[in-house]
Amino acid sequence: MNKYSHWRSAVIICLLAITIVAGAVFGGMSVLNEHTSSEKFACVADVYNTKSGTAVKNQFKLHIDIEEQDVLFKYIYSTVDTVVGGLHLKGRVKNIQASTMTYHFVINSGAIDLDLSIDKVPAEIKRVIDQGRKALEVTGNHIPLSMEVSQVFNLDKTVIIRIMPGNSIWSCQKN
Repeated sequence: MNKYSHWRSAVIICLLAITIVAGAVFGGMSVLNEHTSSEKFACVADVYNTKSGTAVKNQFKLHIDIEEQDVLFKYIYSTVDTVVGGLHLKGRVKNIQASTMTYHFVINSGAIDLDLSIDKVPAEIKRVIDQGRKALEVTGNHIPLSMEVSQVFNLDKTVIIRIMPGNSIWSCQKN
């Protein structure tokens, strides 16, 4: 009986050790995927209208605000002297894949912000607004969206990000 008692104690200790290790592994994975901080990115892109025959440069701005589990994407389009409009997308952080520095979001609402006094909405902003509206309608208000941080330059806080779907690449300032 004494041999069985030692054997039983060894089995119990092994099972306890396996449970502790498994709990630590799954807990660590959960912590990696849990986002609890605040991130802000301010991105700017120059847009040139090549079809008009002129070198008119407009700007597209993208502000990304991540606060705890909430995310807000604000696309703002402006001509030389006027803010034409934009698109605001709200959602949640689904997870963060640390190995590829990729944020995964689920966008569940959107709002169009458009200056109604503009005679003709520029094609660039119309395309983004149409894509956002169609995506929200088609997916039943649950758009999967990912943001991959490709490069980080610590000296001036510049971050290169890629937004998918769409595969758009932005140069941003991390605030």
